[in-house]
Amino acid sequence: MNNEKKMLHKLNKAKKDQKTLHAMIKNNELKEIRKRMQDPGNKASEGEEKALAKLSNRIQSIEDELAENDIELGKAENIHDDTEKELQQEKEKLEVMISELQQIDYKMQECQLTQSQGLHGEGSQSHSQGFNVGEKLKEIQAVIDEENVSLAALKEERKNVSDHVDKLMTEKEMIDNKSDWTRSKYAHNKNFPSKKARNAWLKQEIEQQDEQIRSYMEILRNLTEEEASVANTKQANLNQIDENKQQLAERKIGDQELREGIKLLREGITSCKRKEIKIIHNVRSLRQEKDVLYELKEGLLQLFVKNNTKLNNMMVARKNLDYILENTLDEEIKTGYHGMLVELFDVQENFYVPVNEVANIKLFYHVVESKQVATKLLNEFNRLGMRGELYCLALDNLRLPNLADIPEHFHNEAQLLISQLQFEERWVKCMDFVFRSWVCCKSLNTGVQIKREVKGLNFVTLDGNKIGSKGDMNGGYINPNNMLRKYYKFKEAEEKYYKCEGELQELEAELQQLTSTIAQQQKELDGVSKEFETNQDHMGKLQVEIGQLEMENVELGNQLDSLHRAILNKESDIEKCQAANRDRKELMELPHNQTSLSSADREALKMYDQELKRIIAQIKKSNLQLNNINTEIADKETILEVKLLPQLNQLKEKEKSDLSKADDLHSLLNEAKVAKRKGKSCQEKIEELTAKREADYTNLQERRQKKDELNNELMEVRPKWDKLNNELTKKKEKQAQLIAEEARVQLLIGDMEGMEHVEKYENWSTKRMAKHLDLKNKEVEKLSEKVNTSSIVNFEKMIEDRDAVNKDYDVVQNELAVTKEAKNLLEERHMEEVAATYEQIKRHFENLFSEVVPHGRGRVKLVNGSARDNVVDNITDATGVELLVDFTGRGHMKNIKSLSGGQKAVVGLVFILAIQKCHEYPFFLFDEVDAALDADHREMIIKVLKNHQSQFILTTFRPEFVHQADALFRVHLENANSHVLETDIQGALQFVEG
Repeated sequence: MNNEKKMLHKLNKAKKDQKTLHAMIKNNELKEIRKRMQDPGNKASEGEEKALAKLSNRIQSIEDELAENDIELGKAENIHDDTEKELQQEKEKLEVMISELQQIDYKMQECQLTQSQGLHGEGSQSHSQGFNVGEKLKEIQAVIDEENVSLAALKEERKNVSDHVDKLMTEKEMIDNKSDWTRSKYAHNKNFPSKKARNAWLKQEIEQQDEQIRSYMEILRNLTEEEASVANTKQANLNQIDENKQQLAERKIGDQELREGIKLLREGITSCKRKEIKIIHNVRSLRQEKDVLYELKEGLLQLFVKNNTKLNNMMVARKNLDYILENTLDEEIKTGYHGMLVELFDVQENFYVPVNEVANIKLFYHVVESKQVATKLLNEFNRLGMRGELYCLALDNLRLPNLADIPEHFHNEAQLLISQLQFEERWVKCMDFVFRSWVCCKSLNTGVQIKREVKGLNFVTLDGNKIGSKGDMNGGYINPNNMLRKYYKFKEAEEKYYKCEGELQELEAELQQLTSTIAQQQKELDGVSKEFETNQDHMGKLQVEIGQLEMENVELGNQLDSLHRAILNKESDIEKCQAANRDRKELMELPHNQTSLSSADREALKMYDQELKRIIAQIKKSNLQLNNINTEIADKETILEVKLLPQLNQLKEKEKSDLSKADDLHSLLNEAKVAKRKGKSCQEKIEELTAKREADYTNLQERRQKKDELNNELMEVRPKWDKLNNELTKKKEKQAQLIAEEARVQLLIGDMEGMEHVEKYENWSTKRMAKHLDLKNKEVEKLSEKVNTSSIVNFEKMIEDRDAVNKDYDVVQNELAVTKEAKNLLEERHMEEVAATYEQIKRHFENLFSEVVPHGRGRVKLVNGSARDNVVDNITDATGVELLVDFTGRGHMKNIKSLSGGQKAVVGLVFILAIQKCHEYPFFLFDEVDAALDADHREMIIKVLKNHQSQFILTTFRPEFVHQADALFRVHLENANSHVLETDIQGALQFVEG
């Protein structure tokens, strides 16, 4: 036994030496592998990595530039075509303007030719002398005024002469009366036999003369009253004229104010229209820019979701979610939704790749406050039947991992990825959930070294190579133009688009307000213009009324003069009658016996006769003078009426015609100016459009040239990238093989601590150690023949098995914990989806049942066989559902078990359609679903099926379904084989009705 123990001791020692030698050989092999790993031929250098990354970035940049250039090229071509069309339109407008201007010039020449003609027609002397109507009119008016002055002087002279003749006639009459009276004294005494008879006749004459005086007095009183009335009328007219003149003056002031107001309003409208044109130009430019940005945004979106169906569905869901958030009334949804994960943090560009590789599609998950908010959003999505895939991260439902930190001696080589993100404190949970377990390191070797010391962490490099927590590795070349970079480009374009849209809306609102202001000012201008025209009409009426009143006052003045002369004449007549009566009364006092004139009377009569001769001579002379004056007045009036006034009227008509032609000429000049301005504006627009067309064409050529340059550059860069990528791929594959070999050798080496004679073999060569290992192998073989090693081997094997089982147990426990956590999470999500689906089915079942059975009611309840009354409220406690219906609407709800066969068929079909409402299926296949249905229920079922979008294929023997079918087929048996034939409605009805 002692010998066996000695032999066993030697055997164990030999085995230890054998194990030590084997480990030392493998250690040398490991050193050789690591040396090969450092060989530049097997390792991708940092310069090569940077060169490849630079080429990759350049290729992606060229592709992005090509995509953007294609969009800009299409837009430039559209703009160029639009400019060509607009230029052609402006040229056509310019031709129309030139034609109009030529017509206006022709009309102006005609008008000038007509205006230059003289008063007596073309070719006359006045025409040859350059006849001037205005000067001739002034000359004739001066002659007429001179003749009128002369005529007025003649009339005044005639009046004076006539007054003198009247005065002479009065004196003659007075002298005649005196002479007659003197002679009558003798005649009266002679004609009457007695004084009494004479006095009786005189008394009668006096009474007649008194009666005549009274008559004259009455006429004089009437004339005086009429004179007073005419004078009052004239004074009233004068007052009215003053009042009208005052109103005219006020209206002239108002007219000036209205003119100023119209001028200001027109200037304001012109200014607003200029501003409107400027804003319209800006709006047009912004609309073009908006179209360009929209196409760029949509193009970047297509590049972003290209070849990624799930990402495309998520972006569709994002748009639909924006619609829900804008229109929902639920404040919990509005306040509980925080946005997509990618919108809640910022990161430097050099970390785009690791962040994208770690988060991947989770970048576009929607962060919400709680599970309840997520459930509401999902329910709203389903209720509205919106497209897309919606994924939520509920902050109250995230389970965060408990992980160790990175060892301090690796801080220069690696950092937690989450430390490179910038975000608000309230987003810590969702950021930890996605990024907390990931470490960003410079190389995979650093990750391997850290993994040996710390468990549970994941590692990623700046190139996107990853090491999982369970040791799985993946990597190689990763295109740095990842989803995150593309999304940021898309987001930037989207922000520019919305900014442009906001500016456009502001400008359109300003334009609308300006248009409203112009309309208001135009309305105000129309009102002021109308008021101005009304004021002009009133002024014209006032002037006409003043003229009429002045003419009436002239007539009234003439009437007053006539009345005054009549009054004077009547007063003279009364004075004559009174004088005659005095003479008669004086005659009554004379004695009757006087038969001859006294010497005094004879002297008086002689004097009276001389005076009469003198007066008669003066009267004849004055009458002759008066006749001459009348003749001269008649001649002058004839000249005025026959020659000068017609000529004046003719000249006035000519002047009026010339003024009208001048107005026409002025209007034509204005039209010509407007046409020239429009032509100049059109010419400027043509020049501007021509320059723009040239610029657009240059831009188009530059875009095409740039596209060719980018394609050429891409063709040059792509082979270089392929070559360098292939080389680096081979090196990385070689490096991965060496790393795997290194890990395998390390596992073979095991733990070298505790091995004996390690120092002894440190300086030995591998060949020497191999030779010595062969000797030890032979020694172990000889000793093993002498020693019973089976028990020892069994014992060691049992110990190794025990250690392996313990290790596997720990691994299984860890995996079990992770599996349970995942299971719980999946069960929660499953129950949420089941609850949402149950609510939808419940609602759809109730609605569809009320459609199929108009007066009926339907309900779906959760049940559990072990619960009291079988009814439960929580979905997690339910083992199934129970369908309760009432076909009359007046009775109790019944379980499906207590229904007839036809009613069960109705309930079952409605339940299937309610499920179909939650998850759309392309088609349904029914086999005689209408067999147990009555006619009314068949009609309602057909109506419900017609309202569905899915396709229904069913077999039937009922004419109701045949009438509503879109296509009909008949199946018949022939020679033991079934044949399907398409048929029409008559054939189908004939078949089902027998």
